[in-house]
Amino acid sequence: MTIDHRMSRCRESLARSIASMQQSCREMEAAYGTISRENRRLADNTAALGVTIKRIETNLRRYDDELSGIHAGICELGDKSRRLASIMDDYLAGRFPGRARRAA
Repeated sequence: MTIDHRMSRCRESLARSIASMQQSCREMEAAYGTISRENRRLADNTAALGVTIKRIETNLRRYDDELSGIHAGICELGDKSRRLASIMDDYLAGRFPGRARRAA
């Protein structure tokens, strides 16, 4: 094999290596573009998720306020029911609070 032939084979090998490296660079650039687009989409989705979570948090606070109001109303109803039961017990037992008994 002559030096010219070896040089020719080296040039061909170098040309294939350069072509392969250029193809790899194009693929990497395409991959970077895809990653960049996906990161932007992730950022948009994260922002939308933040809005949704804030809305859920607001609704949960409102729900908690409603439940607190309902709880207070139920407690008040329970107290009134106990007082009414006590009054009825007194009435059925012949005790009239606040009124003097008549002498027989």
